[in-house]
Amino acid sequence: MYEKTGYPSEAAVVHAERIRGVIGELQGDVDAKIKRVLSAVFADELIKTEFANTNIRYTAMVGEVAQALLRCFNLPDERLGLMTIGDIDLPEFAQEVIDEIVAAAQLYERKFMKERGTGYDLAAKGMLSARKGVIDLFDKHYNFSASSGGRGAELIRKFADNMCLTAGGMCALDSVASTAIRLGLKDGKFNRFVSPHNSFSTWHSIVDERSAGGKTSCVHKLETKQENMLHLAADDIEDFYNRCDLEDEEQAFQTTWCITPVGNPSGTKMRPEQLKSVCEKIVELEPQAIIMLDCTYVRTLKPEKAQVLMRGVLENN
Repeated sequence: MYEKTGYPSEAAVVHAERIRGVIGELQGDVDAKIKRVLSAVFADELIKTEFANTNIRYTAMVGEVAQALLRCFNLPDERLGLMTIGDIDLPEFAQEVIDEIVAAAQLYERKFMKERGTGYDLAAKGMLSARKGVIDLFDKHYNFSASSGGRGAELIRKFADNMCLTAGGMCALDSVASTAIRLGLKDGKFNRFVSPHNSFSTWHSIVDERSAGGKTSCVHKLETKQENMLHLAADDIEDFYNRCDLEDEEQAFQTTWCITPVGNPSGTKMRPEQLKSVCEKIVELEPQAIIMLDCTYVRTLKPEKAQVLMRGVLENN
């Protein structure tokens, strides 16, 4: 029934064999059969119970069980692509960029050690030449230099001046959260973190921790709609401000938005106009809001698609 390759896992096979008995005979065309399989797996209470409060592991198990069932029913399992936790099979063009970044990092380390005796930047932002090097690498993917209505060179300079190099994504997210709270307090405002409820819980966990139970900030997780590919739309932004500002008219807020143009783990991506209109609506309703775009998975898109997705935001800065 299943290939003995170690994948899917034994636990997934056990669930699949159990759920197969519940499904019975499949009816309809291929699409209808696949939908029936997926619906049965997502509706399974035992899997939900076993992986309660562990969203990443739950999603991974659902994917494994569904793929095992597709094979069992001789349905095309390539319709369902699985992503392992803590790892990702990068497309070839993205792996080439990663290799280039690693080589550049090693080069800069040797250069700074020779020139200064240390690679540490006292401003904790990373050496300026290294920051410029990073932007040059990203430029090949996002095409910053051709964006911004002919002001690409100015945009690249701004990025290099203002960016920070960190030891990893978690450090960067924690720094953003801590800085947002400090900026709000400095201006006499209470910070609120807002993000769509469509991604892994890493960011949510960090802002929950930094919010100290609501003492330093508050956290809002917005539900998203299937019609918008589980991403925010401009209407969601307007609804949030209308609802929340009415609830607390006396409190001055600073809002920090975290938006994922390409979802993690859904893999769905925002439409270019959708991303642009969401950012524009935020700026319209709160000009001083902080907008953080988590572009980690934008890097898995082909460069030309990433450029189309991000162009509207880059040209409106």
